[in-house]
Amino acid sequence: MPGLEGRVIQDGWKSYFKYPHLHQLCKVHQLCRLKFLEERYPQAWVTEMANLLMEMKVAVDTARQASQACLTSEQLKTFDHRCDRLVEQGLRANVPPEQPADQPEKRVWIKESLALQPHK
Repeated sequence: MPGLEGRVIQDGWKSYFKYPHLHQLCKVHQLCRLKFLEERYPQAWVTEMANLLMEMKVAVDTARQASQACLTSEQLKTFDHRCDRLVEQGLRANVPPEQPADQPEKRVWIKESLALQPHK
């Protein structure tokens, strides 16, 4: 990929991020992951995030049909704020366990929520 310019749209596999390009996660893959989380580990923020992604798609499609090059700055700011709020909710709902203070500092595997685990 040495001659690649622009963004790499990808599915979130951790190893892809080692490439020095701008990355964007595929929204279809994000929706599939959210659907899995919604079915297996239901949390309100998951459903709201999936709905927000679909709302964003409708807004982009509407803008394209109106021959607009992009969404308005107000739309972008609103979507960005809502997305940040949902990510914060997800992080609060899935806090990884802390290493007990009485254990010596060493590399150990600490189980974390599937909602926060990246693809490997």
